[in-house]
Amino acid sequence: MTQGPRTSRLVNIIEEAEHLLRKHGEPHRADWLNAASSEIRAGDFRGVEHVLAGFGGMGSLTIFVFAPLTIAELKTKTSDR
Repeated sequence: MTQGPRTSRLVNIIEEAEHLLRKHGEPHRADWLNAASSEIRAGDFRGVEHVLAGFGGMGSLTIFVFAPLTIAELKTKTSDR
């Protein structure tokens, strides 16, 4: 299916976010975005709904924070004080 420029841009942004999540050890969220981008590439609007559903609520992309340390590393550093 031929994609328009906006759809291509959306898919590229989602794929960049997926790569970033994988790089930072979040394979579950990355797989979730990969599924959404696959749906969008196939022309299925459910992929857009899938992405939008990822914002708001517990465990959502909205509350995700990239930190230079993992939670375990932070706990170790703070307990050493």
